[in-house]
Parts: sequence; structure tokens; C-alpha cells
Amino acid sequence: MNYSVGQKVRVKEFSELKKAHPLTEEGYLQFGELFFTRTMKMYCGEVYKIRTIYDGGILELDTQDGNNYWFTEDMIEPIDVPIDDSTQTTQTRKRTRKQ
Repeated sequence: MNYSVGQKVRVKEFSELKKAHPLTEEGYLQFGELFFTRTMKMYCGEVYKIRTIYDGGILELDTQDGNNYWFTEDMIEPIDVPIDDSTQTTQTRKRTRKQ
């Protein structure tokens, strides 16, 4: 699915995510190289705008709480709500990994 910055999406319910991605020993769901952690459960079922799209389909959502979690396209679903085009900005970045 192609998403765009400013688009509203819903974070899938934890029970739905868990069906396709079993829990690790630490209690996380693994999505490729990213994890859906226990602290991210509070976002499940909620609607947010996409703030940033990184290479590889990694998304940062505008959760308005100061937390900066990365989500994969498998963790979210589109919703049919029009966005205000006057406030939409394009922000696509390359993701870098600290080692």
C-alpha cells in the first residue's frame, strides 16, 4: 500500500497484529527488523496522521504525545477520512541506523 505524509491511518488492534506476528519471549511482536512493543499498545485502534515516511516502508506517526515510535505498513490501515491539503507537507527521509 502506498501511504503519503499527512494521510490519516489507524493503528491495528493488538489482537489483529498478534494473529500474524507471534509474541517474542520479551513480549514484543516482530515485524521484519522492527518490533511492536508493549508500550505501543496504547496506540492500537487510534487514528493518527503520518508525519514521516522513511525508506523501506517505515512510518512515523504524529501521536501528539512526544513519543517517536516507528511503525510498518503492516501495523496500520488506511481510513477514509479526507485530509486538509493546505496543511499537508511532504517529508520523506532515508532511515539511518546507529550502531
